[in-house]
Amino acid sequence: MERQTIDVVTAINRLAGSEPERVALRHGADELTNEALRSRSDALATTLQEQGARGVVVGYSGGRDFDWATAVIAILKAGSTYLPLNPSLPASRTSFTIEQSRCILLIGRERPGSLKLFQDSSKAAPQVAAIEAALSRVQTSPVVPSSNVDGLAYILFTSGSTGRPRGAMIERAGLNNHLAAKIDALSLTRTDCVVQTASHCFDISIWHLLSALCVGASTSITDDATLRSPSSFLQAIQRYGTTVVQLVPSMLAVFVEYLQSLAAAERAMDGLRIISTVGEPLTPGLARAWLPLYPRVSILNHYEPTECADGVTHHLVSVPPALAEPYVPIGRPIQNVEVYVADGPRLCNVGEETCVTGVGVAAGYVNDHVRTKDAFGPDPFSNDLSFRRLYRASDLGHLRSDGLLECLGRRDRQVKIRGTESSWEKSKLVCPLIPWCMAPSQSHLPAQV
Repeated sequence: MERQTIDVVTAINRLAGSEPERVALRHGADELTNEALRSRSDALATTLQEQGARGVVVGYSGGRDFDWATAVIAILKAGSTYLPLNPSLPASRTSFTIEQSRCILLIGRERPGSLKLFQDSSKAAPQVAAIEAALSRVQTSPVVPSSNVDGLAYILFTSGSTGRPRGAMIERAGLNNHLAAKIDALSLTRTDCVVQTASHCFDISIWHLLSALCVGASTSITDDATLRSPSSFLQAIQRYGTTVVQLVPSMLAVFVEYLQSLAAAERAMDGLRIISTVGEPLTPGLARAWLPLYPRVSILNHYEPTECADGVTHHLVSVPPALAEPYVPIGRPIQNVEVYVADGPRLCNVGEETCVTGVGVAAGYVNDHVRTKDAFGPDPFSNDLSFRRLYRASDLGHLRSDGLLECLGRRDRQVKIRGTESSWEKSKLVCPLIPWCMAPSQSHLPAQV
């Protein structure tokens, strides 16, 4: 096992001391320096510590902006566990998430409407800390980060569209390991600008936000309205000198279609050097469409179970796949992680189950013993104590002769709509007018909408 050298809290504090005026975050026309980010996160972390938040679950309810970025870092500084909450979701979903995770403190600009459900049911509602009040306090000295290095970093709930949502408990070692792997695979340096595109309730949002901050680079938080418009998204990439972008393949396909309609000079993204895909299968056809447009901008494809601290494999695609290639590989395991293809109790090259072990595998589903037992267990394939916990994903896997892994799709008829999980039966009800939704085997994006 390789030793970890990445810790986001330590990195942010160090950079605030060495390069205080360097831009850390951008959101629209606004900027936040390293020192401002440290000061804001220290002020909020102090409030959390004063309310006894060390080792407990702290929820953030709000949008993707500077408050969100500050909250994530402050929660980690305070030794708490980060729980993202989306105020646009139904109140019943949010109240379930709060209750299931035993969240005792919420931070945000407004009091979530979902708390009324706790009052109506006579259940104890979590406390609410106003983020504006916390940020207005004068912080005279830096916060000493909590020593809770072995605790949970965050709890992230699955969509729940195929059943009751499950909250994967990701430990700090897993978060740090994944950040280190992303920094290495993307060759991130202080000259980079990573665009943050994902909902804060998706696991990929965390590395989007934190990886650049670990190396002194900048993160550009892109709002939903910009993401919905290919022309606005292209302009944002060009304006900020973005070097690293990650998109789900279905979104990338829409972006590529728009780019193909432009002249070369109009679609130029001179700073962009790598694009990453996640959440859905990257098809060979999509890779063949992207690379002729930007032959110097490789695609980093990867496999990312929420239950394993996001990406567990990486594969760099630098040349268009051959026409005969049915799949784009998901690659090889990242550091301190192993990925197996298994058929029951034995390892094989093509199997019913893709299994993940090592640093990053979740501690289980929060307060859900039955489903934790179904999905997690001891690793029967290794005697290494570092690989003691195994997660069994519901994905068909293939280990090629060259050592690269392929994901052959789900074995439980699950599909994704713009990166959000859904059952095949539900998708047929909501997408009856989309031919390739009804017949995924004939689509250029199998089982994706």
